[in-house]
Amino acid sequence: MFQIINDDSLKWMDNHKKEFSSVITSLPDMDELGFAKKKLKYIKFLREATNKTLQLVKETGYCIFIQTDRKCNGYIDKSYYITDEAFKLNYELLGHKLVLKTPVGVNNLYKPTYAHILIFSQKGNKRINFCDVMFEGEILYKNGTSLNAIEKCIDFLKYHLIKDICDPFVGQGSVLKIAKEKCFEKGIGIDIDSKQVELTKKNLEIEG
Repeated sequence: MFQIINDDSLKWMDNHKKEFSSVITSLPDMDELGFAKKKLKYIKFLREATNKTLQLVKETGYCIFIQTDRKCNGYIDKSYYITDEAFKLNYELLGHKLVLKTPVGVNNLYKPTYAHILIFSQKGNKRINFCDVMFEGEILYKNGTSLNAIEKCIDFLKYHLIKDICDPFVGQGSVLKIAKEKCFEKGIGIDIDSKQVELTKKNLEIEG
């Protein structure tokens, strides 16, 4: 069963703690939230969203963030803030991998040309069975998450017999699309934007 919910993700997550065996998500960037140049406000959101996302996962489950850092009056190291919040909740960082978004040697004035894959668990199996560095490859839509990175994460979860997944910031459904193709039994996605929800349902071939 796959379900896409039109709701405020932060409020929704308060009522679904320790409900899922896995989460894969990309927390919204500051431009998506209308926080352009509001660095401290965005960092506060980033920490709160991370905390709530981690608490969706059972103790033996896995929470995976795929994030690109941001340049804004200096640098916003999203991997630092996410990891700091995870440690506060007694999660262990099982793996930190990199996704190359451009060829080596390219510079971008606004965003780094790589993304982090951060894999956390409290009591899950610690074996990570995929490469440390990979190319981005295809994306489902502009600013979407690397399908190559998602597929490797989904395969990792399947290796550990995970069958359910949540993406609390689902966007247009990249994570759940791969999970459905890989025969996960249950997938839940949440987004506050009704247009994104409809596009996700279309991408996942879900009616209603």
